Amino acid sequence: MTVYGSSGELNRNVYHFAELTGLGSTEAVMVHGSHLTFVHRVTGNVTILDEGSLDGVHWFAIDTEKAHNESGTDGHFYEGRAVQYVRSTVTSVSSGVTVNISVMCH
Repeated sequence: MTVYGSSGELNRNVYHFAELTGLGSTEAVMVHGSHLTFVHRVTGNVTILDEGSLDGVHWFAIDTEKAHNESGTDGHFYEGRAVQYVRSTVTSVSSGVTVNISVMCH
C-alpha cells in the first residue's frame, strides 16, 4: 500500500479519491504526517465529513461536517491530526451531485 505524506516531493503526497455521486465513503488511504488538507470539488448541495482512523477499521471525525450549498471547490486544513488512515464520507446529498475529493498530507 502506498503511504501518502512520506515523500520529500509534495506532489507525491497528494491522493485523488474516486468520484462519489451519492451517500457513502471514499476508499481509505494510509498517510504519514499530521498536517492534512482536504479539497472538496462538488456540483450541487452536499455535506461531507472528513475522517481519520488509527487502524483503517474504526473511524472518527477529524472536524465537523462541511456543508456545501453550491457547486465549487473548497479547501479544509487540519493541523496536528495524527492518524494513520483518512477518508471522506458523504452524509447528505442532493440528486445529480458529483463529489471529487483530494487529500494532501505532510
